[in-house]
Amino acid sequence: MKGKMIHHVRPAPDTRHHSGGAGTATPQSLPPFIADLADCVIIPLTHQQKAVAHLTVDIAFSYHVAADDELLLQSLSSALTDFPVLCGRALNLRREDTAELVLCVPKAHHRDAGTKTYTPSWAYVPLTFDTNERVDTYINGVAPNDWFDMAVNCIPSGACDVSSFAHHEIDTSKLGDPMTRIRVSIADKGHQMIAISMNHSLVDAGSISL
Repeated sequence: MKGKMIHHVRPAPDTRHHSGGAGTATPQSLPPFIADLADCVIIPLTHQQKAVAHLTVDIAFSYHVAADDELLLQSLSSALTDFPVLCGRALNLRREDTAELVLCVPKAHHRDAGTKTYTPSWAYVPLTFDTNERVDTYINGVAPNDWFDMAVNCIPSGACDVSSFAHHEIDTSKLGDPMTRIRVSIADKGHQMIAISMNHSLVDAGSISL
């Protein structure tokens, strides 16, 4: 492998919503939230989601023609606007004597003309562009694990006390690492592999048609 460039891809401003004024918008289609903070909502994870939160779901797509880097970045940014949960981060929330694993999901802020933007500094998906001549070998095979940026270390070791929500913000030092990560590997012949790793608490095999 040679050469590497990492981008922190954030949700694109959403100009499709023109009816809102100033204020915030809670992501739609989410479970009832525990807390509604300045730039995110805190939602609970089910028992099943917690049980698999230490695992990843990994899938790779191979192409004989490489897509344009900038178009890939723009496409991902647009997708994150509709699916901000992919930018979510895990948090151990301490209430009294117990700690519960929860998910922090960024929410949009309405700006001028109804445009919605996502402002938290932690709300992004790492996308790595890399050169890998072995892509030509595995173009019709199974991608090895080392071609993925594995979504590991997503579960934080520390905990955040629920009393801190009185300030309507979270301690970002208590958040886990990004739960969705993408690596794009390209060979000189133009073959391309897009490898996506997601924390299992966000997705299962059925939801990606496997």
